[in-house]
Amino acid sequence: MRLLLFRNWVSRTLVLLVLSSNLSFAAGDREWSDAMEAGNRLYQLGRVEAAEKKYLEALKIAESFAENDGRLSSTLSGLGVAYGAQGKYTEAEEVTLKAIAVRERSSGPLHPDLANDLANLAMIYGRQRQKLAEAEALSLRSLAILEKAFGPESAVVARSLNNLAGLYEMQTRYPDAERTYLQALAILEKLKQTETAEFAKTLGNFAALQQQMGNYRVAEQLYDRVVPLFERIFGPEHEQTALAWNNLADVYLRLGQPQKAEPLFRRVLAIWQASYGLSHPDVALALNNLGNACYEQGRYEEAGKLFERALAIRQATLGASHQDVAGTLNNLAVVRQSQRNYSEAEQLLRRALAIEEKTLGPVHPLVARTLNNLAEAMRMQKQPVMLEPLYQRALAIRERAFGPDHPAVAASLSALAGLYTDGGEHKQAEKLYRRALQILQKAFGQEHPDVARMLENLAVSAFMRKRYADSEQYSQQALAILEKTLGPEHPEVATALDRYSQVLRRLKRNGEAEAIENRTKALLAKP
Repeated sequence: MRLLLFRNWVSRTLVLLVLSSNLSFAAGDREWSDAMEAGNRLYQLGRVEAAEKKYLEALKIAESFAENDGRLSSTLSGLGVAYGAQGKYTEAEEVTLKAIAVRERSSGPLHPDLANDLANLAMIYGRQRQKLAEAEALSLRSLAILEKAFGPESAVVARSLNNLAGLYEMQTRYPDAERTYLQALAILEKLKQTETAEFAKTLGNFAALQQQMGNYRVAEQLYDRVVPLFERIFGPEHEQTALAWNNLADVYLRLGQPQKAEPLFRRVLAIWQASYGLSHPDVALALNNLGNACYEQGRYEEAGKLFERALAIRQATLGASHQDVAGTLNNLAVVRQSQRNYSEAEQLLRRALAIEEKTLGPVHPLVARTLNNLAEAMRMQKQPVMLEPLYQRALAIRERAFGPDHPAVAASLSALAGLYTDGGEHKQAEKLYRRALQILQKAFGQEHPDVARMLENLAVSAFMRKRYADSEQYSQQALAILEKTLGPEHPEVATALDRYSQVLRRLKRNGEAEAIENRTKALLAKP
């Protein structure tokens, strides 16, 4: 059986931590104001480490001010933003909590700058996938302050709604996220701010949400609008534009077009390495996604090396128990499964599952992904354990999170069907494969690699039931799609050809089978 192994496909929201909007520079404190202005300018240019140094210079000066001086809270806020942008979340949380405490004393509980500090802390929690309920409460409090200060249809309220929608998305509350993004976009459109960075980021986030929901064609259409908008606003080599390219490339991957995705991911990697250095979490993101593109093209060894590099960066910068570490462990495990190293894959997946259940909870869709892959690794080792509960648990999580017609649900159906096939329950397996095929055809159209893989599974199921003519038909359809989408020399094409030759042998068409077998041997002999 050909399982749809789910890797950690990473699109990322375009929201950034926000600097306090109203920094007041006293004339007598020119040294402090110069450092703050330099830090803000460097941050906006994407030079985050340099911005951090300037904020630290400003903090040394600000610590000599009165305990309740608003300039101290502004300095702490800026430093927290810089830490957060570099993935230094512990430091970011510490200084942002201090900023909030000082701000409440200096400006009161309803000041707009306090709303910004609250939003910053919410996003720090959100980026770590931790304290999401607390993050939502902070974001709602921030929104209420801004609505009272500026009115419910102001640009700052739209920004706050964008942040809140991102938190809903992290909690897999997709209808709430979709509604909130649309509310933010409507405000900006009414204000005629459709050529602004805020509108670009919010529209990009809405497109990324459509990816998460499996609406890939809709997301592609949105990115056709988002990417040129980012290039106009930020420039073609800016790290924010690179993020828009990253998400578009992710859509291409999901639509079965890795050849289109790979050059975009390489461009993203180059931009982020130039902006952030070689050991930043965003560089790990780019390596991870480039690894996905290589994997989809059958370059498993190259993909594994990229995942290993991403894993090392994420462990060093985020810690060994971060959710993004689990994602890369999952990806590396999928490579090992494709290389038939099922024992190592199982070890990696068990570690990933432990991290995800602790950080995300037991019913998160990413937990379902890892459960699915873990059960498959165990099945391939023919371990004498009850695997069906693992598959059923993954399926239930995905149906609850995404609804019955999402590609992730198709992956779980396919995995469960493979288990039934192993047990000789071919009729039940075929029923699940057909449902999965319908989901994938609806999501991707007729010519997608995952559609071909499901047709392969149906071919095997028919073969096991001695329905060789049906098996031949499914095999031919699968081969045509794989050759068109992945290329005639892809490893999956060789596997499909081998199975097709077995069907031809059963149909007593030995001459055709021999020709297919010779082609298969030639493909497998290539380096």
